[in-house]
Amino acid sequence: MPGLIPKTTNAGTQYSVVDVPSKIEYSYFSSQDCGLVDGENRYWTIYIPMSEVREKCFPLNANPRKPNSIGSNESTDIVVKMRRTISNEPEKFVRLNNGLTCVCSSLLIDPSAKTVSIDWKEGEGILNGGHTYLSLVTNPTITEAVVRVEVIELCARLNDPSNSLEKQNFIKETAIARNSNRQLKDFTRSEFEGKHQLLQNHLLDLKGVIYWSEGYEEMVTEPRHFTERNSMKAAVFVRYLALTDNSWHWHPRENDDPSDNQILNNLLVQGNGTYDQWNLVALDEEHEKNLVKVAPLGRMLLSLVDKIRASMKYETNPDGSTANPVGCGSSFIATEFFQNWAGSGQNREVSFYDKGVEDLPKSSPHFVAYMINSIRPFLWYGDTDNGFEYIGWHLDPLTVYENLHKTIIRQITPQYGQHRSGRDLASNNMVASSVWRNSVRPFWADNCSLDCVDENFYPIIFFDPSSEQWFEKDVSGDWMLSYVDSDEEWILNKLAPGSRPTVYSRMYVKLEQSPY
Repeated sequence: MPGLIPKTTNAGTQYSVVDVPSKIEYSYFSSQDCGLVDGENRYWTIYIPMSEVREKCFPLNANPRKPNSIGSNESTDIVVKMRRTISNEPEKFVRLNNGLTCVCSSLLIDPSAKTVSIDWKEGEGILNGGHTYLSLVTNPTITEAVVRVEVIELCARLNDPSNSLEKQNFIKETAIARNSNRQLKDFTRSEFEGKHQLLQNHLLDLKGVIYWSEGYEEMVTEPRHFTERNSMKAAVFVRYLALTDNSWHWHPRENDDPSDNQILNNLLVQGNGTYDQWNLVALDEEHEKNLVKVAPLGRMLLSLVDKIRASMKYETNPDGSTANPVGCGSSFIATEFFQNWAGSGQNREVSFYDKGVEDLPKSSPHFVAYMINSIRPFLWYGDTDNGFEYIGWHLDPLTVYENLHKTIIRQITPQYGQHRSGRDLASNNMVASSVWRNSVRPFWADNCSLDCVDENFYPIIFFDPSSEQWFEKDVSGDWMLSYVDSDEEWILNKLAPGSRPTVYSRMYVKLEQSPY
């Protein structure tokens, strides 16, 4: 019996897949060697009984879209429909179903024993047909159903370890093309291509609160249960992250007296358009909009989104109790602004960051983006002579939000009635510039200096991408962050014994883990 890995779909359906590498022998009904159809790789068509698939399973490593089933809606759930055919009309299944398409390292047919031995290596398995596979291995009873399996046996060149990247690209290209029956959504394709990985690397245990692809299997289930419905979508996360990146739009470090057009950014109302733009450059290491430099802010961003959502419902009193509602006073949720825009959105009861916060209210992604945009000026960027950039904060963003959000909401709430919708409000240059100049800039000017001798010129916390470490300002620290005024660049050095910071430097301590 091969080694099996238990899996659970987002809908709670349990099934198993083969743990690779494995060599498995399946009994078959009939087989055909189709030859070197593409001139290099051998193609096989094999008909395998349902019982063999159930007992011995297949790997799913090559499938970009993991199978999922809602398990209840018989009119729309494709897995439920397949199960019905398997149970009621098993003889029709092989005719009505497209079958499985797989890729493997090698395959050996024994026609006398009617067995096929398949050698599954890393990254191999089902390319297309994940829902067919799920229907076979989870059907309540075993029937005489047979499934058609197309197997692509890779040539010696692609099996050569020195050509591992070419092999990966071959499998990805084939898998994406073969899944065109039901077109892969962009975020599923991006997950399969590895575009999300750099963002996920900085999320650690929070990676599973975001829905990165169709059928995404790594959703958090305990103590919070995330599903497609209540998770944050990959496109929304990318949009929020782009709001923190000065490569995407204006930041007061470059210009503290911007035009109205500079203050406002189309990311506020763009929706999935931001993701579409990022998707084109995500794997381009040289492109300034690939979000690599702001990826370390991901955990903080999830915490800030929770803070924004919670502020619309809860306010902690001095005795630790909470009042409901809050926002800008007890009347906020009764306003047209809240009901038609700020509080309009998918119901997100579960917090993205804080495991102890539940029952959060609805919130518009556009409103959340608007508030993140207001906090963005408090970000700190530090150019270096090595071509990379430090990223950090002049002030803790959660504290900034706590100090500013009521002022901002009070200013924009009366404006809502003058616009047709929240989108119109968010895209209005005059409102955006007024919020910056009247609400945000005074607080920013008190806490974020452009003078390199001023204490507020230096970040309270920052991330060094070269060491992948966070640093926090601490007078007793043993690291020194210095500013070279002539080059407008920053240098981070371990403090030598007996040395002291200069007027253009401050002391920092290296943090053992992410501060958020």
